[in-house]
Amino acid sequence: MEGKPAALQARLDELDAGIEARRQTERELGIQIAIRQGTLQLPGKEPGADPEDLANREKTILVRTIGERLAVTVKSLLPMVGLVHGTYHCQRDAMERPDRDA
Repeated sequence: MEGKPAALQARLDELDAGIEARRQTERELGIQIAIRQGTLQLPGKEPGADPEDLANREKTILVRTIGERLAVTVKSLLPMVGLVHGTYHCQRDAMERPDRDA
C-alpha cells in the first residue's frame, strides 16, 4: 500500500516539472515575439526585418524597451538579440551622452 502514495507523488512531481517547463517555454516564446515586434517598431525598419540583422544601437534599444516592458533582465535578453554585455553597455552609455553636434 505504501508504494501507491509514493508513485502518485512521483507522478505529481513529474507533472509539476512539465508545467514549469511549459511556462518557461511560453515565456521564452513571448520574449521572441516581443523582439520581432520591437524590430518592426524601430525607425526605418520594414515588415520582415530580421532581428539578427540589426545594428548594435538598435539591438540596445530593443533590449532596453523589452526589458522594461516584460520585466526581464538585460543579462537574459542579450544572447537572444545577439549582443554581448560590453557592447550593450558601450551603446547604452553612448546614447545617454549629449550629442556633440547639438
